[in-house]
This record gives sequence, structure tokens and C-alpha cells, in this order.
Amino acid sequence: MNETQDAETTATENTNATASEQNPTQAGEETGKHAGAPKEQTLQDVIDANPVLDGLPALEQPNRLLPRQTAGLINTMAGVRDALKQGRDAVGTDDETRTTMAVNAWVLENGCAWLQTIALKPAEFEEWTRGKEPLTLAQAALNLMLFYEDELGKSLSSPTATSDAR
Repeated sequence: MNETQDAETTATENTNATASEQNPTQAGEETGKHAGAPKEQTLQDVIDANPVLDGLPALEQPNRLLPRQTAGLINTMAGVRDALKQGRDAVGTDDETRTTMAVNAWVLENGCAWLQTIALKPAEFEEWTRGKEPLTLAQAALNLMLFYEDELGKSLSSPTATSDAR
């Protein structure tokens, strides 16, 4: 399993565990392409699968992101992958606890900052994050970013060839 899959699997497993503790009907449900879900996932599906996202202020739809927001997502997800690598390098072993801490710290600082840039009301998003349990918030934020990354991949896979664009 590669570093990205490790981070995504950890986030999904932890989020599913949290969801199942709070809502037994969601136990074992997986979300998104990264977790192998059989159906198309919507932003609302991600929110519904992560109880910590209750009351989340409105976010820009994936197909309406500005180029700088898209670049921010790409950079943030690269940082998640780097944090995963640094977590492993720091201990010289495949220490899951340190790796998870490094990824969650990156997501809390940078992922939540990126999500705030796509919030329709950034001040409301910032206020909404206050008092949330950090690990749970990081995992839910990562699931949101994975959703947006998947959607970005769909828009980049446009059926119109770029060679025909003028």
C-alpha cells in the first residue's frame, strides 16, 4: 500500500469508527472513491457521513472553484503526502501513531485553512471550527479534501481534448 492510500485508509477507518460510535446505522459504510464506495458521492454524502461536520457553513461546489483554490487543494494534498512521509522518516519505522499525528497536524493547520478559502462565509467557517475535537475535525476535513480532489480529477478528465482548444 502506498503512502497516500495509507493516509486515506487511516482517515476513512477513523471517520467510520467515529461515525459508528455516534450513529450505528453508519457502521461500516464507506465514503468516496478512496474508500471503494460503489456509488457517486456528493458533498452532502461526505457531510452526512461525518457527524463532526454538522452545521458546516456552506462551501463552494467543486465545479465552481477558482484556479487559486484548485491550486491550494493540490498543494495541501501534496503536503498531506509529505507529512505522511516525514512521519515515517522521523522514527525510521512504519510507526502509525506518529504518522497519523503528522498527517492530522498538517490537515488541521493547512487543510482547514484551505477549506476556509472555499467557505462561502469564511468567518463563519472559522467560528464553526472552534471547540471541535482536533483529531475528529482533521479526519473529517481530510475526507472533505479527498472528495474535492476526486471531483477535481473528474473535471480534469474532461472529454474535450485540450489540443482542440484555441
